[in-house]
Amino acid sequence: MLTIAKAGVSLLTAACLAVGFTACSSDDDGGASHSASANAQHEALEKYADKERTALAAHDEFKDTYSSIKVAVADPGTVEFTYTYAQQLDAAKVASYLDGKVATFQSTFDDDVAPAMEATGVKTGRKMVYTYLNADGTQIWTHSFE
Repeated sequence: MLTIAKAGVSLLTAACLAVGFTACSSDDDGGASHSASANAQHEALEKYADKERTALAAHDEFKDTYSSIKVAVADPGTVEFTYTYAQQLDAAKVASYLDGKVATFQSTFDDDVAPAMEATGVKTGRKMVYTYLNADGTQIWTHSFE
């Protein structure tokens, strides 16, 4: 049986591996330079998300904790990580645990994710969203970091 502590350890490991996302810059001039800039931003965001997908897929230790881990991008520049637990958990306990880890997630974003995103070419609006779902698909917790 999956315990909150085990889920928490897996969560922190996943958080350290999954460090990504950003927001596209927006320039209301409507010109070609805006379009090229937005396209470059989106391509960099997708490249970053692909790196995260590859890194997460390489870790078999998550298979007992999560039935799925998805990495998606949302224009104008958000990377969204959605973790679905393999077993039904006490949502209130998991949410409380995750609330206690917000500072850790923020530090991971500031120290690791945002710089990695910038290095990949995501220059503005870097943002990351973590969402945790119970095995039945109900949302346990979500938080964004910028």
